[in-house]
Amino acid sequence: MSWYEYDHEYESRADSNARVEKKLAKLRKEGRRLEPTLPTAKRDLSATFWGRAWNLNLMAYSDYESRMPRGRTYFRNGSVLGLAITEGEVSSLVRGKDLYEVNISIKPLAAKAWTALKQRCQGKIADVMDLLAGELSDDVMREVTDLEGGLFPTNRQIKLSCSCPDWADMCKHCAATLYAVGALLDDNPRHLFTLRGVDAEELIGTVATTIDSLTTPGGQSEDRTAALGEQDLSALFGVSLTDDVFPDTITQTQSAPESPATKAVKRAKKADNSVN
Repeated sequence: MSWYEYDHEYESRADSNARVEKKLAKLRKEGRRLEPTLPTAKRDLSATFWGRAWNLNLMAYSDYESRMPRGRTYFRNGSVLGLAITEGEVSSLVRGKDLYEVNISIKPLAAKAWTALKQRCQGKIADVMDLLAGELSDDVMREVTDLEGGLFPTNRQIKLSCSCPDWADMCKHCAATLYAVGALLDDNPRHLFTLRGVDAEELIGTVATTIDSLTTPGGQSEDRTAALGEQDLSALFGVSLTDDVFPDTITQTQSAPESPATKAVKRAKKADNSVN
């Protein structure tokens, strides 16, 4: 047992809260912004294509599948404070028995990979507003969410750091912070492009999709938002976001084969009971 664990093992919850509040008060006095980041959807944690895709992308990697659930309770409780995203870095403070500093380094998207993604998407996105709203064709969604060649980072591109005494790289404080990123993408998807060091406008390309292909037979612009959440994203990941809280009741769609994300979620459900 480390000195830290010994020193805090028998500390009461009230004493712990008082100590953390004292630290927070000092940081606020110094001018640090410490607003909590909260889920934007009760059922799925994130409410938009970009937020949900971020979460599902993380669950698709076997290195993370058993560790991510430990952070859900912290995230739901508003324990992630002062979340910030800059190019190649995510930082936050997470409130637990103490106040923990989390820094997550994410490699920018390689120039070669970005060029290839732009070429594959050229002419398939109407404008930047459709891109940020997640109103994309199935082909484009497959490209941007591809586990190796898309916009979202792979587990090999993520380096985790937390000031807590947990020996594991993916502690519950890092997991909570990663879930919080999904909520921030709901508010402004440009954060993902900032994080990966690329410009969203460049993905549009010089050849725009024609207006005719973006409208219904009656001439009104098609609203893809509902279909996006219920069909397109589910098909991409081979899972369905059902009526319960993400990701405990994600179930396999009838039309899609069991994907890595589905298998990861099933195994993560068993590990979720260990959250403390």
